[in-house]
Amino acid sequence: MTLTLEQKKIQILEKITNDFGFYSSHFLKIRTKNADIRPLIFNDAQKELERVINLQKNSTGKVRVIILKGRQQGLSTAVGAYLYHNVSTKKAKKALVVAHTHKAAETLFTMTQRYHENNNAPYPIKPKTKLSGKAHLVFGELDSSYMVATAGGDGIVRGETITHAHLSEIAFWPEAHAENNLNGLLQSIPNTPDTAILIESTANGVTGPFYRLWQDAVAGKNSFYPLFIPWYWQQEYRETIPDHYIFEATPDEMELAKLYGLDNEQLYWRRLKIYETSFDKFKQEYPFTADEAFITSGSQIFDAEPLVKRVSELKNNRPIARQDLILNEWVD
Repeated sequence: MTLTLEQKKIQILEKITNDFGFYSSHFLKIRTKNADIRPLIFNDAQKELERVINLQKNSTGKVRVIILKGRQQGLSTAVGAYLYHNVSTKKAKKALVVAHTHKAAETLFTMTQRYHENNNAPYPIKPKTKLSGKAHLVFGELDSSYMVATAGGDGIVRGETITHAHLSEIAFWPEAHAENNLNGLLQSIPNTPDTAILIESTANGVTGPFYRLWQDAVAGKNSFYPLFIPWYWQQEYRETIPDHYIFEATPDEMELAKLYGLDNEQLYWRRLKIYETSFDKFKQEYPFTADEAFITSGSQIFDAEPLVKRVSELKNNRPIARQDLILNEWVD
């Protein structure tokens, strides 16, 4: 059946409104590491986030995702694009981003401003801005808005109703208010279709609300989909081996290559990164597994290497029980 021009326009408009990846690649732009502006074409990590978002949206009508991330995988960028897509194409949406520091909040807001300023979609696909400030965008005709805040004191959104939330680096929110702020934010978002809560953070030890939410998500005790993407998914995380360099994998590297399907260029990149930082720092910022990320981050009493190995050997990769260790400091 041949579609009329009007029917084709309706199809395209529906795709723009509902297809987050299509919208991002056609209308949104990012600032690259090389300081140029280019379209937001998803990498493998971002494509996986898009897949999970679409899976949840199609099955439940709403999105609840908790993301354990490594270094520079572009997941904050994709989450920001998802929020902007919703508030700029749909009516009566209110998006909130809460970051762990004021500087991080500014960075995330600047990214969203760049999306809007460089959005090459024609009106009304790109809405007109009614208000724009240092921490908020308001699209008057849609009655939709986007704002950022910092996880400082209590009561970030007291009395507000949010439809889309991006809670960034919650493992690093100020400890004194983290639980109360998180609970208040979660209560401000109705459990209804066309709402979204996307929580993302790097690991920071095995305590705090992020670790608790992650563990509960893995165990199926909450509605969040636990998304972890290992470093070797990133196509750029590889290094060409120089002609003069004779690369010989160590026994540990050969084990990793077999376990995770790594090639020599990935192993060489990993070797260089460890040389630049440290073995433990690499595991914290570029983990192979979620357990490795948590165990090698935060304050450590025991050597992380045997702990990570032991956790991988446990039945179902879960410890039988978890206990607290309390150290008493004797003072004369």
